[in-house]
Order: sequence, then C-alpha cells, then structure tokens
Amino acid sequence: MSKNNTKYRRSAFSRICIANLLLYSSLYTLLPVIPAIMHSTTDCYSIQQVALHLFYFIGGVVLVGPFLFYIQDKYQRKTIAIFSYLGVSVSTFLCKWINLETAPFILILYGVFCTIATSIGITIAVDVSPSEKRNLGNKIVSWTGRFGFLIGITLCCFLLPSQYNSTLIYASATLPLLAVVIILTIKLHFRAPMDSSLLHLDRFLLIKSWPFMINLMVVAIVISSTIALFYHLASTNTPPLYYLMVLIGGYLSSGFIVFSFIQRIQNKLFIQTLFGILCIGISYPLFAIPEFPYLPNYLLGLGIGLIVPEFLSLFVKISTHCQRGTANTSQSISWEIGLILGIISYYYVQASEINTLHFIITAGIFSVVFFLLVSYPYFIHNKLRK
Repeated sequence: MSKNNTKYRRSAFSRICIANLLLYSSLYTLLPVIPAIMHSTTDCYSIQQVALHLFYFIGGVVLVGPFLFYIQDKYQRKTIAIFSYLGVSVSTFLCKWINLETAPFILILYGVFCTIATSIGITIAVDVSPSEKRNLGNKIVSWTGRFGFLIGITLCCFLLPSQYNSTLIYASATLPLLAVVIILTIKLHFRAPMDSSLLHLDRFLLIKSWPFMINLMVVAIVISSTIALFYHLASTNTPPLYYLMVLIGGYLSSGFIVFSFIQRIQNKLFIQTLFGILCIGISYPLFAIPEFPYLPNYLLGLGIGLIVPEFLSLFVKISTHCQRGTANTSQSISWEIGLILGIISYYYVQASEINTLHFIITAGIFSVVFFLLVSYPYFIHNKLRK
C-alpha cells in the first residue's frame, strides 16, 4: 500500500469518526428529554404516557432498516452521509414544535435519518479501513460513538435548566451541521453500484446475533435507567457536572486499563465483557452509599468503555466477511433501542410501586446471567474468526 493511500485512509477514517462522535452527541443531547419537552406542552397526560411516544423513534429505525443496503448501493455514500446528517439536523430542529399531535411524524423522521446516518458512517469507516485493520477500525468507530453519547449527556445536563425549546434544541441541531462540514472534506473513491433489490432484511440485522442483541439491550436499559438520575438532578437546577466528568473519566480510563492489564489476559473478550457488565450493574446501587459519591459514576463510565469494543467483537466474529457492516449496524441498533427502552422503563418504574433499585439490580443480574449461560456459549459455538 502506498504512503499516499495510507495517508488518505487515515485522514478519511479520522474525519468520519469525528462526524460519528458529533452525531451521537447531538442525538443524546436531546432524545432522552423529549418526553419532558412534550409533557411541558400538555396537562392531559402523565409523563409516563408521553414517554411511550419514543416508540415512534424505534418505528423509524425499523421502517428504514430493510432499505439501507439498497440506499447505500444506489447512491454515492458521501451524498447519503451529507443528506442523512442534514436530515438529523432538520428533525432535531423540528422538535421545537413537538407535541402529542406532531410527535409521530417528527420522531419517525428522526429515527429514519439517525439510522441512515449511523449506518452510512459505519460503512464509510469500513470502506476506508485497510482490510487487515477493519476489526480495530470497527471498535474505534463504535468507541467514538459511545463517547459522543457521554458528551451528549453532559451537554444536556448543562443546558437542561434553560428553556426546553431554545438552547438545548439549537445546540443539538447544530452538531450534525458541523459533522456535514467535516464529511464534505472527505474524498471517497467511486464505487460502482451492484443493482441490488429494494429490500434486504439480512443486511439490516444480523439475525443470528440475537443473543447479543438481547444482552446488549438489557445492558443499555441498565445504563439509561442509571443515567436518568443525572437528568433528574439537572432538571432541579443542580447540574451534576462533577459527576459527569467522573463518568467520562471512567470511560476514557477504560482504554488505559485494557492496554495495561486486560490485553495480556488470556480469553480477553470474556473477561473484559463480563467485568464491564458487572461495573455497570453495580453502579446504581452504589449511589446509595454517600461515602463514595463519585465511585458509581466512574464504574459506570468504565463499564461502558469496556463493553463497547468487546460486544462489537461478539457481533463481528460470528459474521461472514460481507456481513461486517450488518454486524456493526445490529450492534448500534441494539444499543439505541436498549437506551430508549431504558428511558421509558425509568419513567414507568418511577410512577409505579416498583422500587427503582430493585428493577435495575434485576436487569443487571439478568444481563450477567444471560451472558454467562447464553451469549458467550453461543459465541464460542458460532464464531467464524478469532
């Protein structure tokens, strides 16, 4: 491979990672508090009932999914990326007028464009990665996306005490526009279309990864239910910025811990994934111990950082060569759906007689047991590459 080609690949890969980070930052600056924004426009429904409208976002994800492969084959990928990121920005801005009547249209549109933007970002990253480094490239793209998720949480909690329909929405709508500017600077080689059929369900979801999808969704439910506590604190005009900084610090330190210690351990994938799930599972119960105010935040961030690359490995290593993009998309969609279900679950648990701590502990125990008894044995039996 020539030096110029290597430089091109590195440059394009770095830029699509930054665009991916901005996309996730935008999404999670706004999406988790959409029920609160909608609830502020009506007195007829509880926030639990309003939160159910987030299922429309999931509907948008499912609606466009089977057409993703056709869209990416029919049109130039850079063009798709630009228009999808612009669509995310427009959908975000439309949330300024979101209410019970407009929510179905806006949230379905939001889900459609977010799914296309996420998928095309992954595809471009895979395209510009050298074949021998695509596994590492997949992990880096996924890792930067989850880092954007944490940045979005921080921005939301910082801006939430201001008016719902102003700064928060404008900030969220601006981030995808910055990503478009970056994408415009990426040069992609021409790729001839393959004249694929319109529907491709097998290129939307990696069906045989169903145990990992269930496992990751439950873990994401625990994460979003725990992080909902930060939104509650922020809505009371006490933005927990120190807690969020520790959360991000835990996420960033996961890389150091992996390369310094876990990388040398035999059966790294099993140890790292299990340890990450355990860190996430015990983070919420530790909030009840006032002597260690920052420990649960650090463990939560650390756990997210640990499971992101290894859960992706579970998906990718049971896929064939031409299914890498599908494996990435399946992992990303499982994460998004799990986080949304966690937000909805948190609102319902808070309004019911179910103890929030008991709910999260139960979900955490389930995720650990499911990984030990179902996901990992299934992975060992079905993996296609080391």
